Amino acid sequence: MLIINSTFTFRAILRIKSDARDALVKFGSKFGCDVEHDAERLIRLAQDLGVDLVGVSFHVGFGCKDFDAFYNAIKLTRTVFNLAKVHGYNLNILDIGGGFPGTNDRYFRKLAVTINQALDEYFSDVSIQVIAEPGTFFVNSSFTLACNIISRKFNSNNKWVYYINDGIFGSFNRDYCFNVPITMYPLKNYRSKNVYSSIIFGVTCATPDRLTNDVTIPNLEIGDWLVFPNMGAYCLSLCTSFNGFSIPHIFYIVNDDTLAVGRFSQDFPFKRASVSLDESLNHFNLRKRFSTIFCIDKD
Repeated sequence: MLIINSTFTFRAILRIKSDARDALVKFGSKFGCDVEHDAERLIRLAQDLGVDLVGVSFHVGFGCKDFDAFYNAIKLTRTVFNLAKVHGYNLNILDIGGGFPGTNDRYFRKLAVTINQALDEYFSDVSIQVIAEPGTFFVNSSFTLACNIISRKFNSNNKWVYYINDGIFGSFNRDYCFNVPITMYPLKNYRSKNVYSSIIFGVTCATPDRLTNDVTIPNLEIGDWLVFPNMGAYCLSLCTSFNGFSIPHIFYIVNDDTLAVGRFSQDFPFKRASVSLDESLNHFNLRKRFSTIFCIDKD
């Protein structure tokens, strides 16, 4: 005998559309309802279907740099909370989504002040659970990509052309798809101040596999390293093995103090480097005299 209990209730969160003007990736065209025209209709539909509406969510977009976007989105959610109250719902969850920077602590602190001010202004009179989706915030600065120069030539336009062992079908797929600015600098501390207009191609046979057609960097040699910080968000997850090239190898770097705090077991499979972490970091061009910021060319 099969007994089916049909009395369970669906719980749902209503997503609204509130895109930031300057976001690198906007989600409003695919997700979220227009508060003015659709919110009340969807609340009524939830009633008709017996859905327990418990909260509201939004996402201002990936790579948002606009404080007002979060403030305005939180203001909009209060409108939805009030509409739901009229129709008998007592919402208690607010999901403020993602879009938080993972590389600029000063900006993030200012953003946090703006978010808290908006919450105090619009939700101080109710008890709600505020949740977020801070993926990029946690991981973006945790990975640094290092690539080799595997070939080079000097072309007829008086530019150096370099080929590296990664590309837009690998770690730079994110930056190509979403137009994310890339920071790059050579690992060496070059004594010469001479720099040259250069082209950087990726490793595959595809002609579009090009990072940039015009970047000013020192004269590099085959085997030299280029360093790309802040490659933690969406880079490995979007890597492909196009043309048979493997995704980058990952090396975890941690100092003895962190090992002690983390209480890692001696059985944990790690190798001690021949130099300390502080010594190895000294090899990086921390002053970034030749650092450059660019977006991948799509010409």
